[in-house]
Amino acid sequence: MDVRNDFPLLKRGITYFDNAATSLKPQQVIDAVVDFYENHTANIHRGIHTLSEEATELYEDSKKKVAKFLGAPNWHNVISVKNATEGLNLVASMVELSKGDSVVTSVMEHHSNLLPWYKMKARGVEVKLVGLNKDGTLNMEDFYEKLKGANLVAMSHASNVLGTITPIEEIIKSSQSEGAITVIDAAQSVPHLAVNFKKLDADFLTFSGHKMLAPSGTGSLIIKEGVAEECTPPIAGGGTIEDVTETEVKWASMPERFEGGTPNIEGTIGLGAAADYLMKLGMDNVRKHEVSLLKKAFELSTELPMKIYGPSIENRTGLISFTLGNIHAHDVSEFLNGRRIAVRGGKHCAHPLHYELGVPSTSRASFYIYNTVEEVENLFKVLNEIVGVFS
Repeated sequence: MDVRNDFPLLKRGITYFDNAATSLKPQQVIDAVVDFYENHTANIHRGIHTLSEEATELYEDSKKKVAKFLGAPNWHNVISVKNATEGLNLVASMVELSKGDSVVTSVMEHHSNLLPWYKMKARGVEVKLVGLNKDGTLNMEDFYEKLKGANLVAMSHASNVLGTITPIEEIIKSSQSEGAITVIDAAQSVPHLAVNFKKLDADFLTFSGHKMLAPSGTGSLIIKEGVAEECTPPIAGGGTIEDVTETEVKWASMPERFEGGTPNIEGTIGLGAAADYLMKLGMDNVRKHEVSLLKKAFELSTELPMKIYGPSIENRTGLISFTLGNIHAHDVSEFLNGRRIAVRGGKHCAHPLHYELGVPSTSRASFYIYNTVEEVENLFKVLNEIVGVFS
């Protein structure tokens, strides 16, 4: 995929394999943010002057791009958030669960899709964690069992550690038949897979912009038509109301009712530019490219005392989390950093999963559109060096 010239940071000669944490930014996204600062800086919606009107148009156009990118039927249902963590916490604040209710999620979730539900335990809400099969796929028999009587299902579309792509359509359909609210953490799928919100038919879906080429502090929470009207805004303030009197509040329509205060205008404009960029590439091409890198990684891994965790290539996104003999993940990361290769080592904000795997930490190399087969080959060349040094 010939896009490397679009990414200024690559000129530093660093091999960047930490894309599951955050992605690099193409010049097109950088230019969109700079253009706002240089030519259109103003607050949105309330100013009756040229700059405010321009800023509002750019901001709303970016939401329309995100809606198009993700197949959301109405851009008004796209709420700006600073990341998927905020999106999930907003949902947890909006849904009304009480003692005796239950939430179903999984043991492989990022903490962002565990802790908001864990907080509900204090008021008597039960949180059930679905287990995994030996190959790192979701144990659907366990899911169906724990789904019985559940009030809410919060599941990641893809794991940030195993890369596991969950059967999210079946999860949503089964949850709906049980009458459960459906919440999808799409932080690890939106940058890598073709995602269509209308087709999925979830109640809530959230993702982070910084993992899909956009600026940090951006993302979206998409709410299904008809669901938002039943929710009280968890953050009340400027912009969330249509009118306020001394005795009552009339909340604004979507999306303003859920966007209290001034949003990250320039970042959201950058998010729209990132959506444009990925739509131009085509998400099927993104997936095809990542699979080619995965195939090379799996092929080379057989030459090392390496264990790659998670499912087969067809069931995972473009990352590998692994252990290298008895060498600690932090030592692997430090050695690779000395060769100008950036990977992640640790528990990756997924402690329960690492306890389930029985390992204290893993090394994670996560690929994206600007990575190459040659970079993967060099990664494994250096991993061979590491084995030699530590043995």
